[in-house]
Amino acid sequence: MPQICVKSVRTAALGALVAATSALAATPAVAAVAGLSHPLVWPILPIVLTGLICGVVALRGYRDFAALAGVFLLGSMGQWMLVQDPYFPALKLTPLSLRVGLGLAALALQAGVTVWVLLPDIRVGLLRRIGWGGGLRLVVVLGLLGLFAVSPTLYVAYGYLPSYAVQIVLWGGLVGLHLLTLGGLLLVPGPDLGLRLPGWIYAALAVAGSLAVGVLAMQAIPHVGDEVPYILQAKLYLQGALTAPAPPEALRPGLEYYLLDIVDGRWIPTTAPGWPILLALGFAAGMPWLINPLLTGATVLLARSFALRSSGAVAQANLVALLMAVSPWVLAVGGSYMTHSTAVFMAVLAWWCLSRGGFLRHGEARPLSVGWAVAGGLAMGWLFATRQFEGVLIGVLTGLALVAHRPFGWRPILGYALGCIATGAIYLIANFAITGNPLVAPLAAYLEGYWPDTRNAFGFGPDLGPPAKSWGALDFRPGHSPFEGAINTANGLASLNREALGWATGSFLAAGLALTFGNWRRITRFDLFLGLVLLGTIGGMFFYWFTGTFFVGPRYWYIACLPVFWISACGLTAFTARVPEETAKRAGSVIWLLCLSALVVFLPWRGAEKYHQYRENYAGLEALHEADRFGHDLVFVTTEGDIGPALVLNDPMLPPGKPIYLKDMGAAQNAAAAAALPDRGVRHVTLSSDGAGEHPPGGN
Repeated sequence: MPQICVKSVRTAALGALVAATSALAATPAVAAVAGLSHPLVWPILPIVLTGLICGVVALRGYRDFAALAGVFLLGSMGQWMLVQDPYFPALKLTPLSLRVGLGLAALALQAGVTVWVLLPDIRVGLLRRIGWGGGLRLVVVLGLLGLFAVSPTLYVAYGYLPSYAVQIVLWGGLVGLHLLTLGGLLLVPGPDLGLRLPGWIYAALAVAGSLAVGVLAMQAIPHVGDEVPYILQAKLYLQGALTAPAPPEALRPGLEYYLLDIVDGRWIPTTAPGWPILLALGFAAGMPWLINPLLTGATVLLARSFALRSSGAVAQANLVALLMAVSPWVLAVGGSYMTHSTAVFMAVLAWWCLSRGGFLRHGEARPLSVGWAVAGGLAMGWLFATRQFEGVLIGVLTGLALVAHRPFGWRPILGYALGCIATGAIYLIANFAITGNPLVAPLAAYLEGYWPDTRNAFGFGPDLGPPAKSWGALDFRPGHSPFEGAINTANGLASLNREALGWATGSFLAAGLALTFGNWRRITRFDLFLGLVLLGTIGGMFFYWFTGTFFVGPRYWYIACLPVFWISACGLTAFTARVPEETAKRAGSVIWLLCLSALVVFLPWRGAEKYHQYRENYAGLEALHEADRFGHDLVFVTTEGDIGPALVLNDPMLPPGKPIYLKDMGAAQNAAAAAALPDRGVRHVTLSSDGAGEHPPGGN
């Protein structure tokens, strides 16, 4: 056990004192039983866990390490307390408030303790251990992290370029502070924690994390418009139907919602069938909220196996699994009702099947198995039935890699293609059944009417995207141009830097280490393939008018998440290989600390301040629905929020024995709806931050 010195005791005492002070300052927030939505409630979790974890480390004799780890977690918490605006997060230091004051105090504590611990040993600092060349590389990484810490979209849209420059400088300073603390953790004596665990543990962690986000933060209800048709579509599939009879005319304004269409007397969810088919299994089991978390855990397990089989690098494969299992990006997508978990699962499953058959196998040269090629094609075809652009992009790139990898012969290539066609045809069959044309999707037909003067398509032109000024800064100019493509890409990179790993330094720290410390002479075919997938995804979306970063991170890039985490894993292992052995032993503990910060700091912040907004509004209504409070009545719902989480409580067939939830349409239209179904009672519910409450007609 390391020798315990006076300075270590003083440092530990200071850390404990500040942690106790911070907890005491946040204690009044506990009274806000309204939930994690209170801006001073979520920090209690990181404060308590920081005290417990660092206390254990300190008791083992690593008091300097415990103090630095503690202030890193508290400083990370302080940083996120200063960040506001859920769509385009930015640092906001004014007006001065208790929240801002606590955030600045936590960062000041981090700076003070870091300097105190490192100052006596600065002569043997990290810079000398990695050399001047390594130091210059770290400066480059620092600059990139500051640049990609903030999205330019809002500043370009409204002409706030000086503010954009200020934000970059502020973020660069914070990143520099965090890197100094992490450097100190590599210098002082600390525990040696390995990263090699059984794959099922990483998978279980991913399932548990996704469930926590989906059930606790998102309350197992839809948060964006796209999720609503998926849920109603899954309910239809469970009843053996593709569409439902159109509701009575008087009810339609109350059921109108984005991506739901009425054509030729049919009520149609216009989204693709791949994900709703799987979601229907969840409804059949009574646990629809469980499907995406299970897919997320399976993806982590398959990704680790695929990476290990294709690279032979155990350390990198384990890191990929760990980084995915604690990634706020992965866990948020896994906790939602969006399609992306299915898409990534099918892509990774396809690659895993192909690798089992011989594709990209490390250290082996044998013919590709036809059976495994067909299995890979079936998974890739399901990806197409779920998300068409990703299906075409990833399917074609994978097919080209199969052809270029080695002369497999025509049989496995044909088997892969036939597998893709077999399951991909689900999408074409559904199109034909609904629109009468396999090449015309219900979504395309819907948007032609919904956006009569513009198009939802790839490319450049004045008529691409939604109508002008209808999406605010999310689409700040009419049409699409190369300039907007560049801004959207920068916005996606900023979102990826923030969400992928959830580190206060920025997620690109790991990727930056790969760029600056990696051995570029040892690039493998596996590296090239994943790099092609990443560049192809980002490059392809350059031509699309929207990036979709405001909900769960850059979700249109999520199909390339495995390359992102593989590059990150390679960066961390490359850096570890460049430092002395005694420092490398502590690198595993520092990586665990960074991952811990994502789980106990970033995720609570995200869950409380971004995903909570539907909690009181719709959880109360769902509880009343589950208690059969409304029988088979018409329930007119009044809310200032989105009506979608209320509409998904409907059975899309609108059967006689179940309630029908409608958006409150006003007294006259409500009366017309009641007259259209005179055998049903009428109820009125108002949703607010206090929950769901009934009121008489005309009340509020």
